[in-house]
Amino acid sequence: LAVVRAGPAGTAGATGAAGTSGTDRTHGADGARHSWQLSPVLREPALAVVLALTAVRAYAGPLRHDWPYLRGSDQFSHAVMAEQILAHGSYGTYLIYPPGFSALTAVACRLSGLTPLAVFPVLAPALLVLTTLAAYALAARLWGWEYGVLAAALAGLVLRGPYASFAEGRYPDLTAAYFLLVMAVAALITLYGSPSARSAVLVAVTGGSVVLYHSVATLYLALLLALVAVVGL
Repeated sequence: LAVVRAGPAGTAGATGAAGTSGTDRTHGADGARHSWQLSPVLREPALAVVLALTAVRAYAGPLRHDWPYLRGSDQFSHAVMAEQILAHGSYGTYLIYPPGFSALTAVACRLSGLTPLAVFPVLAPALLVLTTLAAYALAARLWGWEYGVLAAALAGLVLRGPYASFAEGRYPDLTAAYFLLVMAVAALITLYGSPSARSAVLVAVTGGSVVLYHSVATLYLALLLALVAVVGL
């Protein structure tokens, strides 16, 4: 009541006090929001820890129990195709897999001197690390690096899908669906966010690589591109 009776000066004082109080609350809210944000200095160490734990999870089984043998029925098919590529340069109509993973395995065998079946315990667990990196790249592009680290931990340490594909020997599926297709989505987001020749080439390379590794993942890629085209129009 005393402020109201003070007239215009009092009113101005009350308004100024209210404005100051509102400004203080705004700064306080901003400060509270900023206090919850992690320092960018933690980004590389946090991601490195997640990748290291994912690698331990992937390599622990082969190292402790059955190195160099890795369980999973599909690996024998991939070994046969890789051996055919090493011996003849192709594997004809054996199975339905595109030549991408078999060619990659053949190159790894040539460089390491290992047979296709022996190279899988060395090469295959690293594919889980790639899927973890893909999850980080996509989530970081969408929401920031903090969410990228959380997505990497979820994909590498919690989710069953990637690890099941690894354990069952579905390596082309693991490479195409969990790594290349996710990277293609991240590249599409980059293209729409900041169109450039570089981002267009990135979409073409990641999308085209899916075709070389798995036929079913290629169908998913075609559906994704069709949906993007419809939304873009």
